[in-house]
Amino acid sequence: MGGAECDFSGTDPTPTPVARPGSGLWPEDKILTLLGQTGMDADDTISFTYQSDEKWQFRFDPSKNITDAINPIGHIDYKIKITDLDYYFETATLSTLLGSNGGYNVTKKFYTDDSFTTEIVGWALENPPTPAMKNIGGQEIFVRDSWSIPSGSTANIDVIQNDYTQVPAPLPLLGAGAVLGSIRKLRKFSSQLKTFSMG
Repeated sequence: MGGAECDFSGTDPTPTPVARPGSGLWPEDKILTLLGQTGMDADDTISFTYQSDEKWQFRFDPSKNITDAINPIGHIDYKIKITDLDYYFETATLSTLLGSNGGYNVTKKFYTDDSFTTEIVGWALENPPTPAMKNIGGQEIFVRDSWSIPSGSTANIDVIQNDYTQVPAPLPLLGAGAVLGSIRKLRKFSSQLKTFSMG
C-alpha cells in the first residue's frame, strides 16, 4: 500500500507526495495539498492512500467524533494532482462512517481553482448515508468537503472519506489544422494516383 498520512493543525499548504503502484516501482505521481479548513482539531488526521484497482482514498479521521456539540460545522479544502500525464481522475465517491445516525449534512464540491468560487460539480450525501459517486475528469482537482450537524441531532460522524478512481488518459486529439492538412494531403495523393494510372 502506498500513501501518506499527516496531522493537520491549521492550514498546511505543504504538498504531500503519494505513490501510485506501477510495475513494483511505486512512482510518486500524486500530490495532495491541503489548502484550508474550519472545524478541525490539531489531533485530527488526514490520509491519502492506495486501496485497490486504481482506487485512492482521501480520509478525514477526527480525533473526536463530530457531533452537534463537537465541531458541528466545518470544511476541508484540498487539491490533488496526478503528475503522470498518462493518467487522470475519472470518478469520486463521497461517504461517511457513523457512530450513530441522525440529522446531518455532508457535501462534496469541485472547483476550477483554489479560489473556490467557480463550482464544477457538487453533491450531498443522503441520510442514511449511501455512498454517492460522480464522474469527474482531470489531472488536477480542487475539492471542498463540508459537514454540518444541527443542534439536537443524534448524528455522530466517525469518518468522512472520498474514493477516487483513475484511468489512462486518452490519446491527444489532432487539432483542426492538422486534420485539414491531412485531408488535403490525402486528396493530393489520391489525385496523383489517378494521374499515374491514366498515364
